[in-house]
Amino acid sequence: MKQNLLILLTFWVVSAGSINKNVLLSETDRGVVSKEVIDKKICRMELELDYRVDERVLSRIKRYVTYGKKDTELLLGRSYYYFPIFEHFLRVYGLPEELKYLPMVESGLQPAVKSIVGATGLWQIMDFNADKYGLKVNEYVDERQDVYKSTEAAVKLLKELYNQYGEWTLVLAAYNAGPGRVNKAIKLSNGGANFWEIEAFLPKETRMYVPSFVAASYIANYYPQHQIQPRIKPHLSGETRILIVEQPLSFKDINLVSGVSFSWLQRLNPGYLNGFIPGNQTHYLVLPLEHYQDIRDFLYGGVAVATTLPENTLETQYVVLPGDSVMSIAKRYECDPQLIITRNQLEGRPLVVNEQIVLYLNKKFAFNRA
Repeated sequence: MKQNLLILLTFWVVSAGSINKNVLLSETDRGVVSKEVIDKKICRMELELDYRVDERVLSRIKRYVTYGKKDTELLLGRSYYYFPIFEHFLRVYGLPEELKYLPMVESGLQPAVKSIVGATGLWQIMDFNADKYGLKVNEYVDERQDVYKSTEAAVKLLKELYNQYGEWTLVLAAYNAGPGRVNKAIKLSNGGANFWEIEAFLPKETRMYVPSFVAASYIANYYPQHQIQPRIKPHLSGETRILIVEQPLSFKDINLVSGVSFSWLQRLNPGYLNGFIPGNQTHYLVLPLEHYQDIRDFLYGGVAVATTLPENTLETQYVVLPGDSVMSIAKRYECDPQLIITRNQLEGRPLVVNEQIVLYLNKKFAFNRA
Protein backbone atom coordinates (compact mmCIF):
# COMPACT_ATOMS: atom_id res chain seq x y z
CA MET A 1 0.00 0.00 0.00
CA LYS A 2 1.18 3.54 -0.70
CA GLN A 3 2.50 5.47 2.27
CA ASN A 4 -0.06 8.22 1.78
CA LEU A 5 -3.75 7.42 1.61
CA LEU A 6 -5.29 9.85 -0.84
CA ILE A 7 -8.93 10.75 -0.28
CA LEU A 8 -9.59 12.96 -3.26
CA LEU A 9 -13.20 13.11 -4.40
CA THR A 10 -13.62 14.97 -7.65
CA PHE A 11 -16.00 17.75 -8.59
CA TRP A 12 -18.03 15.44 -10.76
CA VAL A 13 -18.55 13.02 -7.90
CA VAL A 14 -19.77 15.95 -5.82
CA SER A 15 -22.08 17.06 -8.59
CA ALA A 16 -23.53 13.68 -9.48
CA GLY A 17 -26.29 13.87 -6.90
CA SER A 18 -27.05 17.54 -7.33
CA ILE A 19 -29.94 17.22 -9.78
CA ASN A 20 -32.25 14.56 -8.46
CA LYS A 21 -32.67 11.73 -10.96
CA ASN A 22 -34.67 9.53 -8.60
CA VAL A 23 -37.86 11.49 -9.20
CA LEU A 24 -37.98 10.82 -12.96
CA LEU A 25 -40.97 8.91 -14.26
CA SER A 26 -40.90 6.27 -16.97
CA GLU A 27 -42.85 8.18 -19.61
CA THR A 28 -41.17 10.71 -21.89
CA ASP A 29 -42.65 14.16 -22.39
CA ARG A 30 -41.92 15.58 -25.78
CA GLY A 31 -43.65 18.87 -25.16
CA VAL A 32 -45.57 20.65 -22.47
CA VAL A 33 -47.61 18.13 -20.51
CA SER A 34 -50.89 18.53 -18.70
CA LYS A 35 -51.41 20.20 -15.37
CA GLU A 36 -52.33 16.84 -13.82
CA VAL A 37 -49.09 15.15 -14.96
CA ILE A 38 -46.94 18.05 -13.78
CA ASP A 39 -48.78 18.10 -10.46
CA LYS A 40 -48.07 14.40 -9.92
CA LYS A 41 -44.40 14.83 -10.79
CA ILE A 42 -43.90 17.77 -8.44
CA CYS A 43 -45.70 15.82 -5.72
CA ARG A 44 -43.06 13.08 -6.07
CA MET A 45 -40.36 15.68 -5.39
CA GLU A 46 -41.72 16.08 -1.83
CA LEU A 47 -41.04 19.81 -1.62
CA GLU A 48 -41.21 21.26 1.85
CA LEU A 49 -43.28 24.24 0.71
CA ASP A 50 -47.01 24.47 0.03
CA TYR A 51 -46.89 24.46 -3.77
CA ARG A 52 -49.73 24.91 -6.25
CA VAL A 53 -49.67 24.15 -9.98
CA ASP A 54 -51.55 26.95 -11.70
CA GLU A 55 -51.40 28.67 -15.07
CA ARG A 56 -48.39 30.74 -14.02
CA VAL A 57 -46.42 27.58 -13.23
CA LEU A 58 -47.46 25.97 -16.51
CA SER A 59 -46.54 29.10 -18.48
CA ARG A 60 -43.08 29.25 -16.94
CA ILE A 61 -42.47 25.53 -17.58
CA LYS A 62 -43.57 26.01 -21.19
CA ARG A 63 -40.98 28.74 -21.59
CA TYR A 64 -38.28 26.48 -20.14
CA VAL A 65 -39.01 23.61 -22.54
CA THR A 66 -39.99 25.38 -25.77
CA TYR A 67 -38.81 28.78 -26.99
CA GLY A 68 -36.47 29.19 -23.98
CA LYS A 69 -34.93 25.75 -24.36
CA LYS A 70 -31.42 26.97 -25.27
CA ASP A 71 -31.33 29.24 -22.23
CA THR A 72 -32.58 26.36 -20.11
CA GLU A 73 -29.71 24.15 -21.31
CA LEU A 74 -27.19 26.81 -20.26
CA LEU A 75 -28.98 27.36 -16.96
CA LEU A 76 -28.86 23.65 -16.13
CA GLY A 77 -25.22 23.51 -17.19
CA ARG A 78 -24.43 26.19 -14.62
CA SER A 79 -26.37 24.24 -11.99
CA TYR A 80 -23.84 21.38 -12.14
CA TYR A 81 -21.22 23.75 -10.79
CA TYR A 82 -23.25 25.83 -8.33
CA PHE A 83 -25.71 23.35 -6.81
CA PRO A 84 -23.13 21.44 -4.71
CA ILE A 85 -22.04 24.75 -3.14
CA PHE A 86 -25.64 25.71 -2.36
CA GLU A 87 -26.35 22.24 -0.96
CA HIS A 88 -23.38 22.52 1.38
CA PHE A 89 -24.53 25.68 3.14
CA LEU A 90 -28.19 24.58 3.19
CA ARG A 91 -27.17 21.36 4.97
CA VAL A 92 -24.84 23.17 7.36
CA TYR A 93 -27.65 25.53 8.41
CA GLY A 94 -30.35 22.85 8.38
CA LEU A 95 -32.54 24.26 5.59
CA PRO A 96 -34.44 22.35 2.87
CA GLU A 97 -32.22 21.37 -0.05
CA GLU A 98 -34.78 22.55 -2.62
CA LEU A 99 -33.90 26.15 -1.75
CA LYS A 100 -30.96 25.62 -4.10
CA TYR A 101 -33.43 26.33 -6.92
CA LEU A 102 -33.95 29.91 -5.68
CA PRO A 103 -30.99 31.43 -7.58
CA MET A 104 -32.40 29.94 -10.79
CA VAL A 105 -35.25 32.42 -10.37
CA GLU A 106 -33.20 35.24 -8.87
CA SER A 107 -30.25 35.41 -11.26
CA GLY A 108 -30.42 32.57 -13.75
CA LEU A 109 -27.34 31.26 -11.88
CA GLN A 110 -25.19 34.15 -13.13
CA PRO A 111 -22.97 35.49 -10.33
CA ALA A 112 -22.26 38.93 -11.81
CA VAL A 113 -25.83 39.89 -12.72
CA LYS A 114 -27.25 43.14 -11.27
CA SER A 115 -30.86 44.27 -11.10
CA ILE A 116 -32.13 47.78 -11.80
CA VAL A 117 -32.56 48.34 -8.05
CA GLY A 118 -29.02 47.25 -7.24
CA ALA A 119 -29.52 43.65 -6.13
CA THR A 120 -26.39 41.71 -7.14
CA GLY A 121 -25.09 38.20 -7.55
CA LEU A 122 -26.47 34.67 -7.65
CA TRP A 123 -28.81 35.40 -4.74
CA GLN A 124 -29.55 39.04 -5.74
CA ILE A 125 -28.50 40.52 -2.42
CA MET A 126 -29.19 44.19 -1.73
CA ASP A 127 -26.65 46.55 -0.16
CA PHE A 128 -28.35 46.64 3.23
CA ASN A 129 -28.39 42.84 3.49
CA ALA A 130 -24.77 42.67 2.32
CA ASP A 131 -23.85 44.93 5.20
CA LYS A 132 -26.07 43.02 7.65
CA TYR A 133 -24.47 39.66 6.84
CA GLY A 134 -20.88 40.87 6.61
CA LEU A 135 -20.35 40.95 2.84
CA LYS A 136 -17.73 43.47 1.71
CA VAL A 137 -18.61 45.82 -1.15
CA ASN A 138 -15.89 48.29 -2.12
CA GLU A 139 -13.56 49.26 -4.96
CA TYR A 140 -11.77 45.89 -4.82
CA VAL A 141 -14.44 43.32 -4.02
CA ASP A 142 -18.17 42.77 -4.24
CA GLU A 143 -18.70 39.68 -2.15
CA ARG A 144 -22.30 39.46 -3.32
CA GLN A 145 -20.68 38.00 -6.45
CA ASP A 146 -18.58 35.53 -4.44
CA VAL A 147 -20.47 32.23 -4.69
CA TYR A 148 -19.31 30.98 -1.29
CA LYS A 149 -19.72 34.10 0.80
CA SER A 150 -22.94 35.22 -0.86
CA THR A 151 -24.49 31.76 -0.49
CA GLU A 152 -23.73 31.64 3.22
CA ALA A 153 -25.19 35.13 3.66
CA ALA A 154 -28.35 34.23 1.70
CA VAL A 155 -28.82 31.02 3.69
CA LYS A 156 -28.51 32.96 6.94
CA LEU A 157 -31.16 35.39 5.67
CA LEU A 158 -33.49 32.54 4.66
CA LYS A 159 -33.06 30.92 8.07
CA GLU A 160 -33.86 34.21 9.79
CA LEU A 161 -36.98 34.64 7.65
CA TYR A 162 -38.12 31.11 8.45
CA ASN A 163 -37.69 31.80 12.15
CA GLN A 164 -39.96 34.80 11.61
CA TYR A 165 -42.69 33.19 9.47
CA GLY A 166 -42.39 29.43 9.93
CA GLU A 167 -43.81 28.81 6.43
CA TRP A 168 -41.69 28.51 3.31
CA THR A 169 -43.92 30.25 0.76
CA LEU A 170 -44.02 33.30 3.02
CA VAL A 171 -40.23 33.08 3.35
CA LEU A 172 -39.84 33.14 -0.44
CA ALA A 173 -42.22 36.08 -0.74
CA ALA A 174 -40.31 37.97 1.97
CA TYR A 175 -36.99 37.16 0.32
CA ASN A 176 -38.25 38.81 -2.86
CA ALA A 177 -40.37 41.69 -1.59
CA GLY A 178 -39.01 42.19 1.92
CA PRO A 179 -40.63 41.36 5.29
CA GLY A 180 -42.35 44.75 5.48
CA ARG A 181 -44.47 44.13 2.38
CA VAL A 182 -45.25 40.58 3.44
CA ASN A 183 -46.32 41.71 6.90
CA LYS A 184 -48.56 44.33 5.34
CA ALA A 185 -50.05 41.73 2.98
CA ILE A 186 -50.72 39.37 5.91
CA LYS A 187 -52.54 42.16 7.71
CA LEU A 188 -54.60 43.16 4.65
CA SER A 189 -55.57 39.51 4.07
CA ASN A 190 -56.78 39.18 7.66
CA GLY A 191 -53.94 36.91 8.71
CA GLY A 192 -53.13 34.91 5.57
CA ALA A 193 -51.04 31.90 6.53
CA ASN A 194 -49.19 31.35 3.23
CA PHE A 195 -48.29 32.99 -0.07
CA TRP A 196 -51.45 31.83 -1.79
CA GLU A 197 -53.64 33.57 0.78
CA ILE A 198 -51.82 36.91 0.64
CA GLU A 199 -50.66 37.14 -2.98
CA ALA A 200 -53.45 39.54 -4.00
CA PHE A 201 -51.87 42.13 -1.70
CA LEU A 202 -48.28 41.63 -2.90
CA PRO A 203 -46.42 43.48 -5.69
CA LYS A 204 -46.88 42.10 -9.20
CA GLU A 205 -43.33 40.72 -9.39
CA THR A 206 -43.72 38.85 -6.09
CA ARG A 207 -47.05 37.33 -7.19
CA MET A 208 -45.07 35.52 -9.91
CA TYR A 209 -42.18 34.62 -7.62
CA VAL A 210 -43.38 31.45 -5.89
CA PRO A 211 -44.91 30.01 -9.12
CA SER A 212 -41.55 30.67 -10.79
CA PHE A 213 -39.78 28.80 -8.00
CA VAL A 214 -42.12 25.82 -8.43
CA ALA A 215 -41.46 25.80 -12.20
CA ALA A 216 -37.68 26.00 -11.66
CA SER A 217 -37.86 23.10 -9.22
CA TYR A 218 -39.76 21.08 -11.81
CA ILE A 219 -37.36 21.71 -14.69
CA ALA A 220 -34.26 21.02 -12.56
CA ASN A 221 -35.62 17.53 -11.88
CA TYR A 222 -37.48 16.58 -15.06
CA TYR A 223 -35.49 18.20 -17.86
CA PRO A 224 -34.44 14.86 -19.49
CA GLN A 225 -38.08 14.07 -20.21
CA HIS A 226 -38.26 17.21 -22.34
CA GLN A 227 -35.17 16.27 -24.41
CA ILE A 228 -33.12 18.98 -22.72
CA GLN A 229 -29.37 18.44 -22.34
CA PRO A 230 -27.41 20.74 -19.98
CA ARG A 231 -24.67 22.70 -21.71
CA ILE A 232 -21.68 23.47 -19.50
CA LYS A 233 -19.40 26.40 -20.32
CA PRO A 234 -15.67 25.54 -20.35
CA HIS A 235 -14.76 27.52 -17.22
CA LEU A 236 -17.35 25.58 -15.21
CA SER A 237 -16.68 22.16 -16.70
CA GLY A 238 -13.38 21.32 -15.04
CA GLU A 239 -12.57 20.29 -11.50
CA THR A 240 -11.75 23.19 -9.19
CA ARG A 241 -10.18 23.73 -5.79
CA ILE A 242 -10.57 26.51 -3.26
CA LEU A 243 -7.47 28.22 -1.92
CA ILE A 244 -7.75 30.39 1.18
CA VAL A 245 -5.94 33.70 0.64
CA GLU A 246 -5.26 36.15 3.46
CA GLN A 247 -2.65 38.35 1.80
CA PRO A 248 -2.70 40.74 -1.17
CA LEU A 249 -2.54 38.88 -4.47
CA SER A 250 -3.11 39.95 -8.06
CA PHE A 251 -4.41 37.88 -10.94
CA LYS A 252 -1.26 38.94 -12.86
CA ASP A 253 0.90 37.18 -10.26
CA ILE A 254 -1.29 34.09 -10.48
CA ASN A 255 -0.93 34.16 -14.27
CA LEU A 256 2.87 34.45 -14.07
CA VAL A 257 3.13 31.54 -11.63
CA SER A 258 0.59 29.16 -13.15
CA GLY A 259 -0.33 30.35 -16.63
CA VAL A 260 -4.06 30.67 -15.84
CA SER A 261 -5.39 33.55 -17.93
CA PHE A 262 -6.79 36.73 -16.38
CA SER A 263 -10.16 36.20 -18.08
CA TRP A 264 -10.41 32.61 -16.81
CA LEU A 265 -9.66 33.71 -13.25
CA GLN A 266 -12.25 36.48 -13.52
CA ARG A 267 -14.93 34.03 -14.68
CA LEU A 268 -14.21 31.77 -11.72
CA ASN A 269 -13.85 34.67 -9.27
CA PRO A 270 -16.25 37.46 -10.30
CA GLY A 271 -16.26 38.98 -6.81
CA TYR A 272 -12.78 40.47 -7.32
CA LEU A 273 -13.53 43.58 -9.34
CA ASN A 274 -10.10 44.61 -10.59
CA GLY A 275 -8.19 41.35 -10.68
CA PHE A 276 -6.81 42.00 -7.22
CA ILE A 277 -7.40 40.23 -3.89
CA PRO A 278 -6.87 42.58 -0.94
CA GLY A 279 -5.28 41.35 2.27
CA ASN A 280 -6.27 41.47 5.94
CA GLN A 281 -9.27 39.17 5.47
CA THR A 282 -10.06 35.59 4.52
CA HIS A 283 -10.79 35.32 0.80
CA TYR A 284 -11.74 32.32 -1.32
CA LEU A 285 -9.81 31.93 -4.57
CA VAL A 286 -11.28 29.43 -7.03
CA LEU A 287 -8.62 27.73 -9.17
CA PRO A 288 -8.59 25.01 -11.82
CA LEU A 289 -7.37 21.82 -10.15
CA GLU A 290 -4.33 21.51 -12.41
CA HIS A 291 -3.03 24.91 -11.24
CA TYR A 292 -4.00 24.70 -7.58
CA GLN A 293 -0.73 23.29 -6.25
CA ASP A 294 1.40 25.84 -8.13
CA ILE A 295 -0.41 28.75 -6.50
CA ARG A 296 -0.52 27.05 -3.12
CA ASP A 297 3.26 26.48 -3.25
CA PHE A 298 3.78 30.08 -4.38
CA LEU A 299 1.85 31.43 -1.39
CA TYR A 300 2.55 28.90 1.32
CA GLY A 301 5.24 26.51 0.06
CA GLY A 302 7.86 27.62 2.55
CA VAL A 303 5.56 27.92 5.53
CA ALA A 304 5.34 24.94 7.84
CA VAL A 305 2.65 24.60 10.48
CA ALA A 306 4.12 23.44 13.75
CA THR A 307 2.20 20.31 14.67
CA THR A 308 3.22 17.39 16.86
CA LEU A 309 1.58 14.31 15.42
CA PRO A 310 0.68 11.20 17.35
CA GLU A 311 2.62 8.06 16.54
CA ASN A 312 1.35 5.71 13.83
CA THR A 313 -0.30 8.56 11.92
CA LEU A 314 -0.52 9.09 8.16
CA GLU A 315 -1.04 12.44 6.42
CA THR A 316 -3.65 12.51 3.68
CA GLN A 317 -5.52 15.01 1.56
CA TYR A 318 -9.31 15.36 1.65
CA VAL A 319 -11.63 17.41 -0.55
CA VAL A 320 -14.65 18.87 1.25
CA LEU A 321 -18.07 17.60 0.15
CA PRO A 322 -21.49 19.29 0.51
CA GLY A 323 -22.55 19.29 4.14
CA ASP A 324 -19.16 18.39 5.58
CA SER A 325 -18.11 19.85 8.90
CA VAL A 326 -14.95 19.38 10.94
CA MET A 327 -16.85 17.16 13.37
CA SER A 328 -18.46 14.99 10.67
CA ILE A 329 -15.11 14.45 8.95
CA ALA A 330 -13.37 13.71 12.24
CA LYS A 331 -16.03 11.16 13.14
CA ARG A 332 -15.98 9.51 9.70
CA TYR A 333 -12.21 9.08 9.59
CA GLU A 334 -11.57 8.79 13.34
CA CYS A 335 -9.42 11.93 13.41
CA ASP A 336 -8.79 14.50 16.10
CA PRO A 337 -11.08 17.46 15.21
CA GLN A 338 -8.83 19.98 16.94
CA LEU A 339 -5.89 18.74 14.88
CA ILE A 340 -7.93 19.30 11.70
CA ILE A 341 -8.73 22.86 12.80
CA THR A 342 -5.17 23.69 13.83
CA ARG A 343 -3.39 22.11 10.86
CA ASN A 344 -5.74 23.70 8.31
CA GLN A 345 -6.11 27.08 10.04
CA LEU A 346 -9.88 26.75 10.30
CA GLU A 347 -10.39 28.84 13.41
CA GLY A 348 -13.34 31.16 12.94
CA ARG A 349 -14.43 30.08 9.46
CA PRO A 350 -16.46 27.25 7.92
CA LEU A 351 -15.30 24.57 5.55
CA VAL A 352 -16.31 25.15 1.94
CA VAL A 353 -17.00 22.74 -0.92
CA ASN A 354 -13.93 21.78 -3.00
CA GLU A 355 -11.54 23.03 -0.33
CA GLN A 356 -8.61 20.64 0.01
CA ILE A 357 -7.58 20.03 3.61
CA VAL A 358 -5.06 17.82 5.39
CA LEU A 359 -6.15 14.96 7.63
CA TYR A 360 -4.04 12.79 9.91
CA LEU A 361 -5.32 9.24 9.96
CA ASN A 362 -4.45 6.48 12.37
CA LYS A 363 -2.41 3.95 10.36
CA LYS A 364 -4.58 1.09 11.58
CA PHE A 365 -7.71 2.90 10.39
CA ALA A 366 -6.11 3.76 7.03
CA PHE A 367 -5.00 0.18 6.31
CA ASN A 368 -8.36 -1.23 7.36
CA ARG A 369 -10.13 1.12 4.92
CA ALA A 370 -7.75 0.45 2.03
